[in-house]
Formats: sequence, structure tokens, C-alpha cells
Amino acid sequence: MQLSKPDKKVARALIDKGLLIEFTRGLNESKNILDKWAKQEADTKETYHTLFGHIQKLNKHIAATYDDLGGSQYFDTVLYLFLRNILTEADIADFSEEVRAEIHRIKDFRKR
Repeated sequence: MQLSKPDKKVARALIDKGLLIEFTRGLNESKNILDKWAKQEADTKETYHTLFGHIQKLNKHIAATYDDLGGSQYFDTVLYLFLRNILTEADIADFSEEVRAEIHRIKDFRKR
């Protein structure tokens, strides 16, 4: 779906919000890994490899989702974030009615 200029502005802000949420989730998981190590529930070598793998996986996901986005990909990216519950109904409220309706139509279709 092609977005209007105002809808692209909303989408860009939501994509930035999604990125920050994903960074936060990734850092929280990193903290959990390190907390286990700090409590001596995991050994140092295992913790290092787990943390390194987690960061690598997160980095690949972030790059695939957010790097080099053009305006033609904004709708698909926002839809992806909404379907993964990174963005909420309140987040998409600033879109035009047409965009919100399309997001809900696709979400409803996927539930079938």
C-alpha cells in the first residue's frame, strides 16, 4: 500500500519506536544472560557464547527489519511490527482511516 506524505511521517515515527522497543527487548535478554552468570548459574565460557550468539541474532534481525528502508516499505514494516505486537492499536491511531482499515483487514485475514 502506498502511504500519503502524512502517513509516511507517522510510519517513520512508529518504525523508530519499534526499533527502540526491539533494542530494549534485546538488552533485557542480554541482562538476563549476564544475571545468570553473575549468580554463578552458568559458567563464563557458556555465558560468553550465549551472549555473543544472542547479540549476533538480534543484530541480524534488526538489520533485516530496519536497514535501508524506503518509503515504499514503510507500510509493510509497520504492519510487521503491529502483527508481532511491538506496536499497539494506540500506536497506529494517527494513521488515516484507510491505512488503519488495511492493517486490520490484513490482520483479520491472517487469523483465518
